[in-house]
Amino acid sequence: MLYNEELEAREEKKPSDTSVFGTNILLTLGVTIVGKDISRWFRPFRSLDELIRFKAGMRKPPAGNVPITITKYDNPEITATVVDDRNVEYNGEIMSLTALAKLLSGKKYSIAGPKFFKYKGEWLNDIRHRLGV
Repeated sequence: MLYNEELEAREEKKPSDTSVFGTNILLTLGVTIVGKDISRWFRPFRSLDELIRFKAGMRKPPAGNVPITITKYDNPEITATVVDDRNVEYNGEIMSLTALAKLLSGKKYSIAGPKFFKYKGEWLNDIRHRLGV
């Protein structure tokens, strides 16, 4: 639960997109916000696609700030073959799950490969946690 008394006097003024985005994410996660009238400007996102569309429509940040882009990856057409406990084969090349996730996503920074792939509909990361490996 969060408490907000700052906006009570300005409820008629439309909040910034950043405020709406952040508040809507909190509402989507089930957070109760006390002291803030959320009926006019705020509501939980109904889907990941709606969240992505809202974020994409926001004004870009000022120079010096890092823009955040949200991308959804869920393409059952992309498959890889398990080579061993640390590597997969994709398009004839053997690589780690992290390397493949970076390749497919275009990300340059380190990411957790098992969070990007599913086996029989279950995220690999969830399988690893369930099995304790």
